[in-house]
Amino acid sequence: MIEISIRATEGGRTGRATTTRTDDASLAETAARAFAIARRLEPNPRLLPLPEPFPAIPETRCWDAETAAADPERRARGVKEVVAIASEAGLSVAGSFTTDDRFEAIGNSRGLFAYGQYTSSVLSN
Repeated sequence: MIEISIRATEGGRTGRATTTRTDDASLAETAARAFAIARRLEPNPRLLPLPEPFPAIPETRCWDAETAAADPERRARGVKEVVAIASEAGLSVAGSFTTDDRFEAIGNSRGLFAYGQYTSSVLSN
């Protein structure tokens, strides 16, 4: 799924709107919503300016192929392992195990552009 978040700043105010549509009309409408939100807010004197482009953006190393390929069966095995460890210790557990893989990009009107891929896994109880 593609998700696009547009942050608009004007006069010390900032607004954000999000869409999953990528056609020109939807992007224009989302930008207009972000500006409309910004215009309703009080100016924030501590609002940081948009960043300039960085001379060099370091390569991120946040990708794990096994995490990206984790299917429901793999996550279920992970939960089973945690439950077994807890049971051996006389504990009861409950929770969830999620995995995600993403590609993210950021750009602004001052010329900043960066992107990267990452995976994550979360075991919560």
